Amino acid sequence: MKWFAIPLAMILGAPALSLAWEVDNVTCRYSNLQDVGAQTNAETNRRIRQALEKANNGGEELLDGMNFPPSLSKKRMESLRRRSKVNAGGSSGSSGGMEVPESNETEEQIMARRRAEAEQRRQEERAELKYENTPEGCDPQKAMNALRGAIASAHMDNMETWAMGANISKCEVKPKDSVYQDFTLFESPVMRGFAGLNSVIQINGVKIGADKMSHFMTEGFEYYMNQRRGKNLREVIQQGIEEEEGGYGLKATGIKSYADMTANYQGYTFWRQVLEGNDPYLKCENGKWKMAREFRWEDYVIAGMDESVNCNSYKTDAMQKKVETRTSALVAAKDPGNANKICPMDPEGCRQTLAAIREPAAAAVVIHPACRRAGENMMSGTNSQPEDGVR
Repeated sequence: MKWFAIPLAMILGAPALSLAWEVDNVTCRYSNLQDVGAQTNAETNRRIRQALEKANNGGEELLDGMNFPPSLSKKRMESLRRRSKVNAGGSSGSSGGMEVPESNETEEQIMARRRAEAEQRRQEERAELKYENTPEGCDPQKAMNALRGAIASAHMDNMETWAMGANISKCEVKPKDSVYQDFTLFESPVMRGFAGLNSVIQINGVKIGADKMSHFMTEGFEYYMNQRRGKNLREVIQQGIEEEEGGYGLKATGIKSYADMTANYQGYTFWRQVLEGNDPYLKCENGKWKMAREFRWEDYVIAGMDESVNCNSYKTDAMQKKVETRTSALVAAKDPGNANKICPMDPEGCRQTLAAIREPAAAAVVIHPACRRAGENMMSGTNSQPEDGVR
């Protein structure tokens, strides 16, 4: 299997795809949203309990399986499958992209091959998920696989798609109304071709794109597995850099999201606590996995997961200028007293992000340089705005 650039004909011919790769936190910054932490916590913990029940009863999710309810229409199922193939491009350390079969495989053959590949990865991960002092009768690999299927699927029915479809408070912006509206098809083929923008929700007072839930859970799990394979923190984070500079970011949408990488890292810290540490989320009692404590998004969502705080970088200076112009006009209209605050729009949020990410190796990579400098200035008492806009 090889990865190819997305052909123009494929982009122009896929208007029915319900894809959302980026988010406009700048526009949504001025939306009055209700906090949905309680709802997202409840749904996440429901899925965790369901996953543990499955693991305790001997079942586990096929990693990266592509199973859909039989009630879905053929057209909708095909749309979801095509989205799944796009999303799968960034997993397992690849730079991402659209998956194009090298041969004329049928849909059934593709599904069979993917299940076989998933089973092989599961067997490989069995050795990597061996933990010391695991009580007899509890299989860590079954628990982690079930959890991954429930909350960290790289395909559909994950926390991101739940948030996109749930009846919760959210901000939704169309590309034509966003700060990215002036991008050309050449500059941002995915966004201008067939991808919409993700919804923005508010958790713990922080506005984040629904995509951050996938970055947190799915990419965070990949980071964790790479750490289990013996990679150091710099090597673990390198995966996120490659994705944002590859088919998940610059090459597809023209945007490199530091907020995405922050969400990846925060998710990594969560997965490290599922079975390890002094206060793990899971415990084994009488040969069964139990929740030792409930998950709370508030414990992990930080200002650095908001693109209006932890700014984006762009593929070209022209794209950056277009975003700066739209952002300046929006701030002038909504908050004229802070018209000079473009990147970051909230230096205090940068200070909070620096305080939250205590690993220097991580902070140096997942926080935009302008946000990092603004945060450092806040800490030192020199509250000055960076001069280089959103670079």
